[in-house]
Amino acid sequence: MRSRYEEATLDTQGDGDMIDVTPYAQKAIDNAGLADGLCTVFVAHSTCGMTTIEHEPGATADLNGVLEGIATQVTYARRYHRRVGPSARERLRGNELCTQ
Repeated sequence: MRSRYEEATLDTQGDGDMIDVTPYAQKAIDNAGLADGLCTVFVAHSTCGMTTIEHEPGATADLNGVLEGIATQVTYARRYHRRVGPSARERLRGNELCTQ
């Protein structure tokens, strides 16, 4: 079985920014020259998450609204519980995407 590794570094515009990674994955598949197989996409950052969603303005706005609602609960918890760290809101937004 053949395998191939490619890496892409993407920059976001800040909190709530969503990037469609489909073109990057397609380029890696094309570069591999394979007709079939498996493409795994991975993000290695504690405040970033990955999910599948239609990448259009309405869907991304809806998802950001849901994530912001969850993050607001963490902000409330941070005020009253010292165990919640300063970047808990960002980590929760990223982790929530990973559990979908």
